[in-house]
Amino acid sequence: MTTMTTSGHIPTITLGWRMRLALGDIPVGKMADDLGYSRSTLSRWLNDQDEPRPAILAQWALMTGVDHTWLKTGEHPTSTGPEGGPAVSTRGYLANIQQLARPVMARKVA
Repeated sequence: MTTMTTSGHIPTITLGWRMRLALGDIPVGKMADDLGYSRSTLSRWLNDQDEPRPAILAQWALMTGVDHTWLKTGEHPTSTGPEGGPAVSTRGYLANIQQLARPVMARKVA
């Protein structure tokens, strides 16, 4: 019996995409006002046409309640569970990201 192993395409989750995911239900206009930037500037960030300064990215993480390391790098947070392994399984973590992505990626940012 031959076993075939295939690996599917894993899409790159860009900074703009992570920022959109972090926004959740927060309107882009409200975030722009709260940060003191124009809606068009946020649109450039969310569409990966430009990147915010590191201090703004840190503020974005704080305001949206997401892990700063994940927002900045896309890497799984490095917290450990009781056995020294990841506190959240990679599969569970990716499933959570995919669930969050569905409604967010359906929105268009002008």
